[in-house]
Amino acid sequence: MKKALLLVLLIAITLSAAEDVTESTPPRLGPAVGIMNAPLAIGYRIPTSGYRSIDFAVRIPEFYKNDTGGVGFSLGALAGYNIPMRIEENIAFVVKPQFDIAFSAEDFKAGDDSYHTNTISLRPGAFMGVEVFLEEVGVSDVNIALGFTTGMELNIVDSGSSSAVSTFHVPKATWPFGATVAVWWYF
Repeated sequence: MKKALLLVLLIAITLSAAEDVTESTPPRLGPAVGIMNAPLAIGYRIPTSGYRSIDFAVRIPEFYKNDTGGVGFSLGALAGYNIPMRIEENIAFVVKPQFDIAFSAEDFKAGDDSYHTNTISLRPGAFMGVEVFLEEVGVSDVNIALGFTTGMELNIVDSGSSSAVSTFHVPKATWPFGATVAVWWYF
């Protein structure tokens, strides 16, 4: 609930503080680089028309220590197609169907024993929200996307035994899904 309130507050501040310095929404015809938080990734955007684009992103690798004293890491990539559903002056309401794939490896310790697991996660999902063109406040060639990412997750876990275990999760609002902020710089 706190994330949703924060997102609404960010959108309200962005829209209310804006000074209109353009007459219309500028088309985005060049490529862009960006950063997003759900999942934490660095991306590259390729426009396909005035406002639609294909987004590719590589997750920033994560290294961590688990509760058993073992270590692990996670990395991945995602691709999506950004579709504006409605375009107002310097703001677009967008939906971005996307597909996220991740790989993680983790060691666990249980007394004197230890074991290792590898997990492949397949996450079809979508980003829904607004994309604000910062020409509205005098900053050219920059967009900020604010919204929510949701989806489903299929995990294929291999722990070195004779068979892999698959798990499937329905839509949820936990990492890497949830409130999403992205910044795109066009060049």
